[in-house]
Order: sequence, then structure tokens, then C-alpha cells
Amino acid sequence: MNGMLMEWDARTFDKLYSLFLFFNNYLINHLKHKKGKIMAVKYVVKQDNRRGSSKLWYARAIHTQTIGLDKMAERIQRQCSMTKGDVLAVLTELVTVMKDELQNSNKVKLDGFGTFGIGLKTVGAATEEDFNPNEYIRAFRVNFLAEGKKQHGGKITRTFCDNLKVVKA
Repeated sequence: MNGMLMEWDARTFDKLYSLFLFFNNYLINHLKHKKGKIMAVKYVVKQDNRRGSSKLWYARAIHTQTIGLDKMAERIQRQCSMTKGDVLAVLTELVTVMKDELQNSNKVKLDGFGTFGIGLKTVGAATEEDFNPNEYIRAFRVNFLAEGKKQHGGKITRTFCDNLKVVKA
């Protein structure tokens, strides 16, 4: 499938586009309101105990659970005209298409969401001629940068971090 264009009929494209719009609005607004409950990111405070560190204390975000594709599809279907099966089909296909595009050395930008790209963890070679990718590329990773909006003064606010609240766990 690398390098091939995927053809979708108008109904599939409309569903995909509707899902993206919904998903974007849902995620942006979800942290702000949930039936009167104030949403907040929980954190704990940990001391840096590494050898040679200044032993200062830092906040670390904690995650209370992991929400999978099935649960996301279930929640999305409650707030739009798509069925859970439609949502799962679109999200599953999204993952497949994103993998193809990322492995074809493309970035994938989901408007209102962010940009994904493949990154490399490498070690240095003495010369360009000495660089052997099988030896010097140690790992691959997926980089993600949430979409941001430039505020007055040049500060950038990321999609998932605007109006974010924190609470000690």
C-alpha cells in the first residue's frame, strides 16, 4: 500500500470528516466540563534522587486509567450520529493509513489535533561514510506535537493544554 492513494466513497469521507470534527471539539472541551465536575490532571511531587542532582522536588502527572479505542468509540457514538461500529471502523482505518504514511517518510497532520512523524534514536559515527544505519540507528519513535495557537506575546498554547487545571493526587 506504500505510495498508493486510498479511495473512499463520499459517505465514508463524510463520516471520517464528521468524526474528526467531533473528536477535535470533544477533546478540546472535555477537560473543561464534565457534567459540572471540574476536570483536572492529577500530579504527585517527587524528589530528583539521581546521583549528582540538586535533590529538588518536581511535579509528575499521573494517569488513573488508559482509555482504549473501544471505549472512545462508545463515548463518541453517544454524541454524534455515527454508530459505535462506524466510529471503530473509521478509527481503525485511520491507524492503518497513518502507519502507511509515517512509514513512507511523511508527517501526518490532523487539523485541530496535532502532527505525527517518525523520529530516530541514533549514535554518532566518526564520518558520514562510516555511518551504517543498521549499526548506528538504535530505535524508532513516533513524535507527536499537539496543534497550538499563538497567543499575544508569542506564547503558544497547545490544543490539549489550554485552560488545563491540576490537582494534587
